[in-house]
Amino acid sequence: MTAEALLNDLYEKYGDDFNWYMPSFIDKTYMQEAKKEIKVGHFLYGKTLYSVFKRKDNNDVIFVTGNKGKDLYILVHLIYEENKDANYPKYKLLNDIYEVKEYLIKQYVNKINY
Repeated sequence: MTAEALLNDLYEKYGDDFNWYMPSFIDKTYMQEAKKEIKVGHFLYGKTLYSVFKRKDNNDVIFVTGNKGKDLYILVHLIYEENKDANYPKYKLLNDIYEVKEYLIKQYVNKINY
């Protein structure tokens, strides 16, 4: 399943008020912000991250990066502030696109905030 197919399925199921979207591939805004916020010692430091999904109503972004030849998805809550703590930004690992779909459904249906 591709990210595009996943999002299409969820929009068909939940309609236009579904609260996630795909940022443009050429829009590097979220990738640049993550790079600014992630410090030495953070699990994501030095990893190349690509933004795949952005939540409409807060600063949650799902990024993808390579991990031993497969895609690893990471939910990151960006804080848009200068950060010196290697524990921030908070993140949650999502092992594959199916786990991403499961998370997006649970978050939308249960109105969970990360």
